[in-house]
Amino acid sequence: MDLTDRLLGTEPLAIADADADARWAASGAMALTGRADGPPLLVARTAAPTLDRLAARLRDLAGV
Repeated sequence: MDLTDRLLGTEPLAIADADADARWAASGAMALTGRADGPPLLVARTAAPTLDRLAARLRDLAGV
């Protein structure tokens, strides 16, 4: 079951803004990326905007 449209909507994601990488790093998720023997790495530039949209949708669904 693909819930992508229901959770993220059908509008295309905006191009990542200038601080998307900083938000990814500040979230703590960057510590989970990269090789075990190397430094953390950034992920695709759409990761932070996608997670922002998902969090907003979950807030809406929860009525928060």
